[in-house]
Amino acid sequence: MFRLPRDRALINRAGFNNCGAEQLANNIKRRRPDCVLGVNIGKSRRIAIDDAIPDYLETFAAVYDVADYVAVNVSSPNTPNLRELQRPEMLRNLLESLQERNAGISPAIRARQTTTALAEDRAGLD
Repeated sequence: MFRLPRDRALINRAGFNNCGAEQLANNIKRRRPDCVLGVNIGKSRRIAIDDAIPDYLETFAAVYDVADYVAVNVSSPNTPNLRELQRPEMLRNLLESLQERNAGISPAIRARQTTTALAEDRAGLD
C-alpha cells in the first residue's frame, strides 16, 4: 500500500490478507470509526470459482450490520480465477444473488448500497 499525497489517494496492492469477515465485523463492532464505512468483499482463496456465489453471500451477511456500503470485488489479481466472475453471465448471477440477499436480510432496514470493483484489463472476459 502506498500514498499519492498530491492526489489524496491510496493504492492498495495487498490483496485480501485477513482473518475473515466475521473477525472483521467483530473488530468494527468493538471500535467503529466515525465515518462512512465501506467493506470490500471477495471470494475466499480456498473456494472454487463454481462455489463463489455462496461464499460471497456468506461474507456479505457477515459484514452487513457494520458496513454502510459493500464493494463486491471481482478483480483481485492475487485470488486465483477471481476475474472469471467478470464474465457477463457469472457477474449477473453474482450481483443478482447479492441483491436478493441484500433485500432479504432485513426488510425493515434500508438495504446496503453496493458497488462492484472490476479489473481495468478485462481482455478475453466478454
